[in-house]
Amino acid sequence: GNINDFIEELNLDTNWRKLLKKETPDTRMKDLEMILRFFALWQSWKDYKKPMKDYISEFMRSKKNINDTEKNNYSFVFKSVVDKIYNEVGVDVFRLKAGINIAIFDSVMVAVALIGADKIKDLKNKIEVLKTNSAYLDSVSKSTTDSDRVESRIKLAIQCLK
Repeated sequence: GNINDFIEELNLDTNWRKLLKKETPDTRMKDLEMILRFFALWQSWKDYKKPMKDYISEFMRSKKNINDTEKNNYSFVFKSVVDKIYNEVGVDVFRLKAGINIAIFDSVMVAVALIGADKIKDLKNKIEVLKTNSAYLDSVSKSTTDSDRVESRIKLAIQCLK
């Protein structure tokens, strides 16, 4: 369906590429999967059931013929969240150590989208505080696709970033 082209287009967003620290799309499509993961959790994180792969695939199936109104809405949310995070926090936002921590990525992106990028003040400090929360660190460090871990980290991110 046309969701593929839409996601590929979003994947070329300048600030998104900078957050990933990769100028060109990933040959293994990890970046596309991250965008889909974000949208799926943003839309229905409370209904998440593992495995994550099936959850994302189900979301993609449900949106395979995404209409222009939805595309505009998804695009606006994605870009406003990415711009807010890139401009206020920087490229290490989703990292604890070296690479991107996908659990930090999904929880921070979803929390910012749900709260509203324009409503969050002092995002950088709030994320620094979030990354020192032991319950949060636990939820982004092990068994990260367990339903209770996904729910826990998104709730904690929302509480902390509000």
